[in-house]
Amino acid sequence: MAEYNVSPDGNDPEDYILTGRVYTQKGMTESVPYQYKIGDVIDFSDAESIYYFVDGMTYSDVAWSGGGHGRACFQMGDVPHDLVCHLELYGWVPTGEQHVIISSGETKLYDAIVTNDLVYVNFAVPKECVKDGMLVLDFAYPDAVAPAKLGISDDIRDISIGFVKLQFTEQEVTEDIAFIENGNANDYRVTGWHGQEPELCWTDKSASLLAVLPKDQQQMTIDYWTHPGAKDTAVYYNDEYIGTLPHHDDFASETLILPEEYQAKGAAQLLTFVTDGATSSKAVYGDDNPDERILGIAVSKVSFRPANVVGRTILFSENEALSYFTSGTERYLESEGLWTIGTDCKGRFYVKEPDKALSCHIELYDWMPGGKQQVKIVSRGVTLYEGTVTGEIPYIDFAVPVQCVKDGYLDLEFTLPDACSPKSLGVSEDARDLGIRFKSVLFTEKED
Repeated sequence: MAEYNVSPDGNDPEDYILTGRVYTQKGMTESVPYQYKIGDVIDFSDAESIYYFVDGMTYSDVAWSGGGHGRACFQMGDVPHDLVCHLELYGWVPTGEQHVIISSGETKLYDAIVTNDLVYVNFAVPKECVKDGMLVLDFAYPDAVAPAKLGISDDIRDISIGFVKLQFTEQEVTEDIAFIENGNANDYRVTGWHGQEPELCWTDKSASLLAVLPKDQQQMTIDYWTHPGAKDTAVYYNDEYIGTLPHHDDFASETLILPEEYQAKGAAQLLTFVTDGATSSKAVYGDDNPDERILGIAVSKVSFRPANVVGRTILFSENEALSYFTSGTERYLESEGLWTIGTDCKGRFYVKEPDKALSCHIELYDWMPGGKQQVKIVSRGVTLYEGTVTGEIPYIDFAVPVQCVKDGYLDLEFTLPDACSPKSLGVSEDARDLGIRFKSVLFTEKED
């Protein structure tokens, strides 16, 4: 006879959880039920894998949820760190959309719509949910329905989602998410993503991803383009609005600050993208494009870096560098850096609140129109640098007093009176008024 822990007033199968003790005429034997080692992959192609579910699982050719709710148990032992649960699902759900809610005790871990396209689901599991070494997950499927009721098969089971694989991992800091074929985006999707394409993945009207970030202010750089029929995309950080991704007709990069005060308690953070006017290609192009999916933005990469630039070299061979200049530069990177355009340029850098003055070193490429450029750099009315740069001395060094920093930001205004076009010099057909071309920028604490 097996021994169970029974919930108070327990009347359903999910209220009975094995203790591991079995009593026979020869005495008691003891084992560890629901044993799971963090990092192991539970493969539901093996019928024995449903052993973790004490209720709400039915198995035929696919491990389907059964009924409107279910419960799974995982004996993990001591868990010192927060976890992430990665679920791989069968690529079909009844009615095309299923509302899925996953909780542990009173803590809601996942509450979203699963679609035919959303094959991968990820959610954070705070370590506090593991009690006495046991994690109990409760699943709710309010939209569960029998295929027979839909007239698509004779299956009379009320089903919602099909389980393919399940894995728990410790949370590791997220740096780059690649939304490309064979990329790593499957480990971060939460809801609202369409199927992976070779070099991008489309969002629906709203889409979310999960990123594990350090406990300080971060910045996010996203490479994307916008569906022709859609408008701008609002971005939310743990449900707090942090900025907008403007409509781009071609791939572009935008960077947003993720404010420290909006961070969730655990390391895992939720980023949500909501596209105004998301629509289908069919609605825009008619019968020329029969794609009826609702599309927002096409994402190829999302990167996270510390927002504080002090001590970190900003390389103008990386897209995130575009975010530091608010005007007066090209909006794309060339193979050899970022050009200023016109006679004025503005930059903004998050340097936190420095305890003492900073030093700035700007490295330039050694070609500039006319062979030299006059440069003046001002911050909040204080002239930080005024001089001439040449191909022989392609760098700028200056000190930044603490009083130039406000609310953690350093604003720099560049004046470049000698900017001119290569075309006017007879060098090339380039008609842009070019000044200097940034190669890298480095801020450090000024030595005493």
